[in-house]
Amino acid sequence: MKVLMVNTSEEAFGQLHEAMQICREGLIENGIDVEDVWLGSNVIHPCTSCGKCIKRRKCLFDGVVNEIADKSESFNGLIVGADVLFGEIGKQCIDFLNCLFRSANEKYVGKVGAVILSSRKNNTESAYQTLNAYFSASCMPVVTGRYWNTYCLREVGKGTQEMRQLAQNMSWLVKCVGEGKKNGIENPCIPDKLDEFMRGR
Repeated sequence: MKVLMVNTSEEAFGQLHEAMQICREGLIENGIDVEDVWLGSNVIHPCTSCGKCIKRRKCLFDGVVNEIADKSESFNGLIVGADVLFGEIGKQCIDFLNCLFRSANEKYVGKVGAVILSSRKNNTESAYQTLNAYFSASCMPVVTGRYWNTYCLREVGKGTQEMRQLAQNMSWLVKCVGEGKKNGIENPCIPDKLDEFMRGR
């Protein structure tokens, strides 16, 4: 079992990295392999609704979006980490997810998804809903910790507990899905019937 963790923060070793490391350690303790990707200074071209991905099933603008889509078969779960500033998610994260899920969301059907949010204040409700919408539109089971998967500067103790609980829940569900597949239980979602907007039509 393997989980891909994508850090969309512009800071390589900032607060979001700290939160994701706590979750990462918990996943490994539970026997889950982890691959880390930091978007960093990667230039992600915003989705232009050009429609080229309808037939290509990959983004017209080559780069980290297509690189991650190409390796989708190698992981069972996806965790996306994002900074929340003034109650909103950074542009790079939104551009990344728009392109990734609009161009190839059928590749994520049945995979387990979760978000990790980093904020100075606990004002992440809207950001939490926004990011989970990408998973919901792709027939992905969404994993929570005990709250909104938030690592808040003012409540580091609570944030640490949240990240550890998220790692436990993620590990458990990824394993459950894996065991289900071994026993012939497949996800009933039909990729061709996914939301037409998300498929770029």
